[in-house]
Amino acid sequence: PTLQGSFTIDPGATFIGPAGSHHIGGDWINNGLFTYRNDNTIVFNTTKVASIAGTSPTGFNSFVLDKGSTIASILTVNNVITIAKYLGFSNGLLNIPTGGSVTVNYKGPDISSTSGLDVNGGTFNTIGVPLTNAGLFRISGGAANIGTVPGNSLDNNSGGVFDMSGGTLN
Repeated sequence: PTLQGSFTIDPGATFIGPAGSHHIGGDWINNGLFTYRNDNTIVFNTTKVASIAGTSPTGFNSFVLDKGSTIASILTVNNVITIAKYLGFSNGLLNIPTGGSVTVNYKGPDISSTSGLDVNGGTFNTIGVPLTNAGLFRISGGAANIGTVPGNSLDNNSGGVFDMSGGTLN
């Protein structure tokens, strides 16, 4: 299913994400409870500037950033999100400002040449997974925690840009 606009879970409401891929064409606002299935993928696929916000943290099974065909389309994480399985970067920029946090627990992320990650005050964590960058990996504030145990690595491929002007890389 595809939603052209924003998706909102109201306070006190629960939404159980059905199986399959679900395309969101606007903001994701979680003020209630989102529960995913193990075969559920949320794809953010609008070229509009959009955000993940709300008063409740959100856990995703799999999460794909596919905003247009370049890095110019931005999805800003203004909330705490945890990704259980896979974080995919096809197109667009995932922006994590102060107050935002993204944790990836299982697979990926692989940043394609037309996508990027911008940690500018928030926190980005990987737990026991490598990160491969063929696009943009930028830290200007906050922290990117890639980890210190075997299996944690940041691999900057040919054509990938690593830009650190502030913040912390662990």
